[in-house]
Amino acid sequence: MRSERVTSSDDGRSVSPAETSRDRALPRLLTLPEVAAFLSVSPKTVRRLIASGELGCVRIGAQLRFERDTLFQWISARREQ
Repeated sequence: MRSERVTSSDDGRSVSPAETSRDRALPRLLTLPEVAAFLSVSPKTVRRLIASGELGCVRIGAQLRFERDTLFQWISARREQ
């Protein structure tokens, strides 16, 4: 019987090596309310940014999801000097 080594994640829960490598390979997608809270704007404002083409998202059925890296790039592109 083979035993898997269990490690601890950043949030303190136990994860297997397979789960750890999968988490690195796939980015966590943020929800619309999470993005709105992060940007300190309303969800309606986020929807307007999507409709105008300023902010990209991933559609999963009727749900909207946002990649962290894409969001950080969008923020960096709007930084004023």
